[in-house]
Amino acid sequence: MPRIPPENTVELRATFTDPATGLVADPTTVRVTLRQAGGVATPYTYGVAGSGVTRISQGVYEKLLAPPPPGTSWFYRWEGDGSVESAIDGEFQIAGSLV
Repeated sequence: MPRIPPENTVELRATFTDPATGLVADPTTVRVTLRQAGGVATPYTYGVAGSGVTRISQGVYEKLLAPPPPGTSWFYRWEGDGSVESAIDGEFQIAGSLV
């Protein structure tokens, strides 16, 4: 599990590919769901005001997170629906403070 230094912005990025062609492609709907260990899952959908999900280029999407609290673990799932159906799971941990 990647460990991210405390007080750093977290960059979550996903690249979607069309399973039929293997080429990078845009899904009709892109969503990333985040959950802190033991917490509630929160979905963010591309194109919805305030979601913070950005299209970087064809098939590549990003969500930036304000620095989470030190010592916390997080889980995320990118989902593409419609023209490209795909799911990408991941997790990360925010390192505890050394002070």
